[in-house]
Amino acid sequence: MSAHSTPLQQSQHAEAPASAHSLCDETGRASHPHPYLQQHPGFQRLFGPGGLTVGLILPLETHPGKPAPTMADHVEMAQRAEAETQVRIASGRTYLTRPDAVPPHTDHPDARLILWFCNRGDRLGSGANRLIDARAAIEALPHGAQRELSQYRLACPERGGLEPKGYHAMFELDSRNVFYARWLCEDMPCAAVRMFEQMIESRKYQRTVHLQVGEALLVDNRRMLHCR
Repeated sequence: MSAHSTPLQQSQHAEAPASAHSLCDETGRASHPHPYLQQHPGFQRLFGPGGLTVGLILPLETHPGKPAPTMADHVEMAQRAEAETQVRIASGRTYLTRPDAVPPHTDHPDARLILWFCNRGDRLGSGANRLIDARAAIEALPHGAQRELSQYRLACPERGGLEPKGYHAMFELDSRNVFYARWLCEDMPCAAVRMFEQMIESRKYQRTVHLQVGEALLVDNRRMLHCR
């Protein structure tokens, strides 16, 4: 579970909270935690005065077509989910520091979800994100092409760096997870990769989302490509 306290922007119809640390029970009435709990540092971080706490609860392991997860390597996955991830800009050569167009890609395969928050709009007053449903495009390919993509391995950097440290399959048949970046396929693209890249040019798999200031967008990194 992940939770984060953000400033609460009230509309003209909203009422102010009953107190700095008031909560609501299932009936909608304000309730107050135990005084000791109100002084706990963790509680104060999550439930700041005048703040709104948002929590996300997500399964560590997906199980499509199965009634329950296998729970294999569950502890290791939990530890990886709790690990701190930082984006470091080491030089001006990366797409993060340039206004150029960015080709379709996923981020590091260890990242399950990506959350973008629009802190400041561009000159048009909005942030445009183009998303591509890569999983749907691959599943529309012939089974032989899907198997070929599962055997096609892309250079994968270690977390927190840019240098390749290993390889990762472009498509996993069991989990249906996708790992792709166009610049990683330029040297030796196979026939299935070329078919896939033609598929994702179709508007059928694309969607453009304009974020206004203060809005956020949560994306499945193992399914969706993003670009600008």
